[in-house]
Amino acid sequence: MQRSLKSVLFGFARFASQNAAASSSKPSLQWDICVSVALCRNPVIAPPMSPIEKEFSDITAEMEFEDSLLSDFELREIQDQKYAFGTGCFLYAQLDEKIAVSATVLKEDWAREGKELWETHRLGDLSLDSEKSLWRKLDRQLVLLVRQTFQRKDGYVSPWTLPQTIHKNGETLRQAAERCLSEITVGDLKARTLSNAPFSVFKCLYPKGLQRVDNQGTRGEKIFFYNSEILQRTEIEVNNEEIVEYKWVTAEEFAKTVTSRRYRKALSTLFIE
Repeated sequence: MQRSLKSVLFGFARFASQNAAASSSKPSLQWDICVSVALCRNPVIAPPMSPIEKEFSDITAEMEFEDSLLSDFELREIQDQKYAFGTGCFLYAQLDEKIAVSATVLKEDWAREGKELWETHRLGDLSLDSEKSLWRKLDRQLVLLVRQTFQRKDGYVSPWTLPQTIHKNGETLRQAAERCLSEITVGDLKARTLSNAPFSVFKCLYPKGLQRVDNQGTRGEKIFFYNSEILQRTEIEVNNEEIVEYKWVTAEEFAKTVTSRRYRKALSTLFIE
């Protein structure tokens, strides 16, 4: 029994040493550490109601209207009509004493303010549907996609991806994510990184034609994805030396624009609507 146990242990030790020698003989595969940022613009307005939601809302509003009492403003409108029809003309002096400003004047003021707000924010303006506009599709979540040069001088332009940069020694991944946003934009971008930890990781090998055969033997990259929320409501200004093209896309547009299935799968939790 002791001899058989010793033979088993000896065989196991020999097998382990052979595997260790084999693994040590293989070249180590090193990776570039990269950080990518999903810069999101959250919905600004509520999405349109579905037919069932619209029907339910209309029925509920009608029931509330039938069962409700008159509001103070509606009572003021009735009082205004009594003054107007009772005297044959609008007695402004009497109205000033009774109710100060007539309900009709208030309604006109509110309508004018609403029109000014509509024109100021250009709601309904079809020109805002440009893919480069931060104000397109106000009822949807948008994400920034870019095509980058990575400061290369050989004319290389990346496919459509999230903004990306390579990690530098001495900085955290979150610091690299914040630096990534500052590199692709001009001026002070108002954005907030939502976590200290990435929400996804993507690993890929460089194509054989583009493999970086350097002293470190780097053959691929690991991309750590961070979520960031844009806080400003003005259009962003991109760094033209780094960004060739950019656009704000919805979930459906993202799936059509990004060609890599593995890349899209790594970002399956990006859109939450």
